[in-house]
Amino acid sequence: MGGAMHARRIFLAGLVAVGLAAPAPVPPARATGGVLYVTTALDEYDLVANATCSLREAITAVNSGQAFGGCPAGAAGDTILLQPGVTYTLTRTGNNEDNNVTGDLDIRQSLTLTTTGGAAATLAGGAGWNDRLLDVQGTSEINLAVNVSWLVIRGGDVAGLGGGVNNNYAELDLTKVELRDNFSSLSGGGLANNTDGTVTLVDSLVAGNTAAGTGPAGGGVFNYGELSIANSSVVSNTASNPTGQGGGLVAGFKTTLRNVTLSHNIARADGGGLYLDPAGFQLILNNVTITANTADSDGDGAGDGGGVYLVSSGLILSNSLIAGNFDASAGVSYPDCARGGSQTATSQDHNLIGDLVHSNCVITPGPDDQFGTASVIDPQLAPLSDNGGATLTHALLDASPARDAGNPEATGYVCETEDQRGLLRPSPCDVGAYEVGALRLMYLPVIQR
Repeated sequence: MGGAMHARRIFLAGLVAVGLAAPAPVPPARATGGVLYVTTALDEYDLVANATCSLREAITAVNSGQAFGGCPAGAAGDTILLQPGVTYTLTRTGNNEDNNVTGDLDIRQSLTLTTTGGAAATLAGGAGWNDRLLDVQGTSEINLAVNVSWLVIRGGDVAGLGGGVNNNYAELDLTKVELRDNFSSLSGGGLANNTDGTVTLVDSLVAGNTAAGTGPAGGGVFNYGELSIANSSVVSNTASNPTGQGGGLVAGFKTTLRNVTLSHNIARADGGGLYLDPAGFQLILNNVTITANTADSDGDGAGDGGGVYLVSSGLILSNSLIAGNFDASAGVSYPDCARGGSQTATSQDHNLIGDLVHSNCVITPGPDDQFGTASVIDPQLAPLSDNGGATLTHALLDASPARDAGNPEATGYVCETEDQRGLLRPSPCDVGAYEVGALRLMYLPVIQR
């Protein structure tokens, strides 16, 4: 992967204790009630039946509906179970192959991939790996439903789209997933969602990924379908090409972010945190924090919008914070917001944008918006860290103007019920993904008379 992995790495210690706990005893491979158990961490693909069922063989069994290797016959909709704390390293190199024999794991039927317990397994590329890790292959005739949870996906390196995961024509659910340290030569260092694909990313981390393509690259995520991200962090990803745009995320067609932190992402050109593509029909932000991202990281003047860069008028934001970002251009710089033409954004009120003094964005403020138009507003954020919950967040300092500045009403563009950490928001609520004084939900036993 060479220099592609020079992006700052952030490891989410609080998500899972990968490799720290002894794995549970491995049950025999069987398909009882549509469940296949993976019984070896080796990347096997055995044409002759044997005693062990690998992850690659289990996916082949589901794809084909037949027994394969050491796995019993699978069927569309089956669940494949991994052992928590185990690393499944792919070693069968050979890209540009779509039958799951070599290279990435090719998913061609609906399935669920998770672990046997409430902790994650790891799917990794081995020595000399030259492909992504997961390739979800729906078609216009076959619309797949694929659910992946409790999985760290790291070390993908593809000459194409989606260094970690590539999704085509499928409904892909990613929950409690970490996309980390993957590389794409084109777009979507961690994840690429293509036309007619639908992805939901929840309670997840996208960190340390790189996309080296020209134009809209998406160091962390590249979306040209429908994408919904909730309660997640997109941090320390890079669009590394001199013309690369969207260090954290490229938003095309339809994208929705709720309780999301985009931080420490880098684009050598436009949109350090987020790039709204010309194809971006709609981008909805609610309780989103976009901070500490950088555009034009090489300082050559060919990039703007450290926080967001708009090439579409589809941005609708509420209860969100865009502040404290950077534009490394030596001349005119637009650190928090920039646009590439006559685009406008729509505020649904209760937002904080730190620097519109140095910006060419056009956003009509609502009565409770805090826009730095006369002078720059300091958001007063603590450093990115583990503040509880499954993902990384920026806590609000005591003097933060984001505190209690969210929409307190019961209707309209209201705050999310919980913050990014899954803690209950009181009223009035805070702007951004983090809530000061958020309450942990408690479920009391029901006493029957």
